[in-house]
Amino acid sequence: NDVDLFGNNSLFQYLNRTVTGYGRDILAGWLSDPFTLSAELILRQEAIKELAIKEEWRHRFMASGMKKPLEKNNIDGLVGWMNESPAIKSTFLKRVLIYFLPSAAVFSLLLVSIGVIPFNIFVFIFLLNLVVVAAGLKKTNAIHRQVTGAHNYLSSIYQLLKIFDKETFSSSLLNEVKHNFSGSTVSAAVSVRSLTSLIQAFDTRLNIIVSFILNGLFLWDYHCIFRLEKWKSEYRNNFPLWIEMLGTIDAFISLGNYAFNNPGFV
Repeated sequence: NDVDLFGNNSLFQYLNRTVTGYGRDILAGWLSDPFTLSAELILRQEAIKELAIKEEWRHRFMASGMKKPLEKNNIDGLVGWMNESPAIKSTFLKRVLIYFLPSAAVFSLLLVSIGVIPFNIFVFIFLLNLVVVAAGLKKTNAIHRQVTGAHNYLSSIYQLLKIFDKETFSSSLLNEVKHNFSGSTVSAAVSVRSLTSLIQAFDTRLNIIVSFILNGLFLWDYHCIFRLEKWKSEYRNNFPLWIEMLGTIDAFISLGNYAFNNPGFV
């Protein structure tokens, strides 16, 4: 009376070797509503057969994902930030100020070091920069709360994307997914690595002393936010697709693993 699709000793438990929450949900969805897969059944079987013989590659993918398992709630804040309009709008005046004031601070420090101007001029510009940063601190903190720490999970996503990107496949289904990752104009792995670096740079503000120096000299918080917003404007529509495709590959690898262990099964 019970097919035991889910739960202890269920089909899902035997099949599931996913390393991301996205892959786990996709695999569960396939089992819950298999009729939706019927149109591409042969293509799916070809993909699974190919993955079954790539034992070393499958293990490398799974091992990389197990280092930092990715659940949806790990990047909820990041996804929420991507769906929002910019909290700090980049006006012409702001763009001028975030380059002019840091330049003035660095240049005045150079002039102080060679004895051309008194030290208090540099101190004035340094404090002015801190006042400018403090004026937008509420919005800055809100943005930081959404993205902070996400680089730990983005680095895991990057590793999985890179492993998949470097492998060659004959399956049309797998190559279609690969094209979505590595199109002619946008590379998922490169873009995610770029976002990882931006968030790591923004997280330096967690060190109070470093934040004090960087903001006083360079308006660091604003530079990080504007660079993050630039990334968002370019890739916000691609990112959900990349995560979905990564989950799809993760689910396929589970089936490939099961096919390898049970070669007599269809």
